[in-house]
Amino acid sequence: MKTPVPQLDESAQRAEDAPRCPSCGKRVRAEMSVCPACGLELLPRRTRIRCKRCGSRIPADATVCPRCKGDPRTEGLSAILIRGAVILFGVLVLVGIGLVLVRAVSTNVLRASTPSPTGARVTVIQVVHVVATTMPPPTFTPTIVATSTPSGRAS
Repeated sequence: MKTPVPQLDESAQRAEDAPRCPSCGKRVRAEMSVCPACGLELLPRRTRIRCKRCGSRIPADATVCPRCKGDPRTEGLSAILIRGAVILFGVLVLVGIGLVLVRAVSTNVLRASTPSPTGARVTVIQVVHVVATTMPPPTFTPTIVATSTPSGRAS
């Protein structure tokens, strides 16, 4: 046996977004102040918008979002983007500090400032001395070398 399908008001059938009574669930028109089925006094429906900063639903006439305390009509940076930028900045700072330390160790800056076992302070100085002079062109002198030939005597 088929169950009967409840019939909706003609205005509710045309508007799929028609509000429902919070008590009985029957669709009502937006301009109604009392539910025709159960008699509940209906509050006027307020239009709502989505805050462009945090995404929460707020009344359309609100000038400040109650959740994020920002202007709901201006777009803000997403929280994920801000967190990613902070993490990237922190990683770059740590890499920079690491490179400075590696450079300091490789050039003996840290080791040179430590005292030697004898107690005297040791400073390492690296000196590079470059002298630019012209070189004379190479001279080729032929040399005559006397070679002896083996004698062909048979014994």
